[in-house]
Amino acid sequence: MATDRNADPTITSLVAGLMTDAQRLVDEHLALFRTEFRADFRKVKGAAKTLFIGAALLVPGSLLLAFALVHLLAWLIPSLPLWVSYSAIGGVLTIAGAIICYVSKARFQSGEILPESSLAALKEDFQWMRTSN
Repeated sequence: MATDRNADPTITSLVAGLMTDAQRLVDEHLALFRTEFRADFRKVKGAAKTLFIGAALLVPGSLLLAFALVHLLAWLIPSLPLWVSYSAIGGVLTIAGAIICYVSKARFQSGEILPESSLAALKEDFQWMRTSN
């Protein structure tokens, strides 16, 4: 029983096929990474627009409420000078704002900006390609 050696693939063709498959895998992971990154960017962009509109409405409203609180405090305690009322309300609002900013900054720094699963798959592909050469 004779075997046909021409029908068997050569080592060179097998390695070439493996490299082609590896390149296709990397290309697909890059495409997935781009798609996930674009989707995440659209979400962040939409959230930023909404946040900006909310802040634009919040600032004047907060200022008016702060003035109202100052005058309420001056009305409740008539012996209190108006500048003390402004200082007390301004101090409380400044401390509250600083705490909120600090917490928000910590939350933002801990958040994921890049799609981690796709990035990990790409790193794994590149490591595999390095070790296979």
